[in-house]
Amino acid sequence: MKFFFFCIFFFAITLFANPIVSFSATPAFSGQELFLKLDEIGKNGNWMRLDTLSIIDPSVSKILKKNKGFLAVWALESPMVKSKVAVLSKKGKSEVLAFYEIEAFDAKPEPLSVHEKLYPENILIDFNGISTNEFVHKDDSDLKLKINDSGLYFSYTKRDKTPLRFDTKFATLTFEEKAKIVEEYRDFFIYEYALMLHAFVQSTSGIFNWQPWHWYLPNWNKKYLISKEEIHAILSSGYPPAMFRLFFVKTSRNVLIEMRTDGNGYYEMDVRLP
Repeated sequence: MKFFFFCIFFFAITLFANPIVSFSATPAFSGQELFLKLDEIGKNGNWMRLDTLSIIDPSVSKILKKNKGFLAVWALESPMVKSKVAVLSKKGKSEVLAFYEIEAFDAKPEPLSVHEKLYPENILIDFNGISTNEFVHKDDSDLKLKINDSGLYFSYTKRDKTPLRFDTKFATLTFEEKAKIVEEYRDFFIYEYALMLHAFVQSTSGIFNWQPWHWYLPNWNKKYLISKEEIHAILSSGYPPAMFRLFFVKTSRNVLIEMRTDGNGYYEMDVRLP
């Protein structure tokens, strides 16, 4: 019986240690070919680039040990498909893109923090400079970044055809009506938060100790996201704020990290240094 369970365990380890599929290109993949393969295997899911300076999940670390000298790594966390890791590496005169499945991203949650040293070559990997301290995203001029001695300031504009409606008569509603509206706001804000993660967190690297996918996981972010109680208090005031603060952290080094939306397609993220 012990031997039987050992065989099952060994089979499971072997299954997740080997790629489910791989592709090669000589001498290298074009950018278009690379992302077509990612979309094909990920079913157009949200692939996130690994930040080598951040916490690396044990399940991902095992894969990286098999691919020493990798060129790039992406991870996919989605309720629609099984979690996956894609590794681009050099093999002889060719490039190989290998895909692995994992049971879960299994790092133990840690408080969010900002690295003590920030390197422009990491932060600005997807940005072009327009002045000494202002930058725009290479693929989307509506995504902007300002850097100065006090921190990093991101902004993004993507106007919504149906802006958030603020009910000034919220205080007069029944308990059930209020609960329904608060839940709708919460769902909307979670969507807005995901949009900001895609725009701000996934367009940079070398800033935070979390990997991009950690920001999406409830056991990592739940302490920092806007709560139902906060939403209820905002609605009860009867006055819509200029900006809704969806995410806020004060780190152990007194760095303030804040994400805001106006509910109508304008977004901001501040990383304010002490």
